[in-house]
Amino acid sequence: MTTIFEAQQIGRKYAVQAALVTELAIGCLALTFLLSSTGSLSFLGGIFEWIGLPTFSVFILSTLLFSYLLGQKLAVNILTKGRKSYWRCYTTAIAVVLLSTGVASSFTLANQLIWHSLPENWLILYVAKPIVWMVPLSILPVLMAGTWYQSKL
Repeated sequence: MTTIFEAQQIGRKYAVQAALVTELAIGCLALTFLLSSTGSLSFLGGIFEWIGLPTFSVFILSTLLFSYLLGQKLAVNILTKGRKSYWRCYTTAIAVVLLSTGVASSFTLANQLIWHSLPENWLILYVAKPIVWMVPLSILPVLMAGTWYQSKL
């Protein structure tokens, strides 16, 4: 029987690995989508200018943090309580994406409030648009990461 501390260690390790692989897969999917739709990489510079390196960094770091925290909790449920379920892994992975998107959007909105004036359509720009972009782009990698995470535990 696995102790709670051991389950937390295992969960943290696998969750961070799954998050890194998922982020890499999302990046490859986004790059492939951009190349197939525009035919050049020049559009990529415009996207990074629009998203911003600080916001991108906040998203990556928050994804790793939420994976770390939620992964250890999930591993305790799976390893110590015997609650194996792919559904739990999928919902936890989607929660990580949504929470990270929320943190990155809030960061961008706070920067906009501090340094610039807030546009009229701020709700669409800083809340709806990131979720509309991130959820569809991340569904397949999240499902793969959730399946991998469950199989490792």
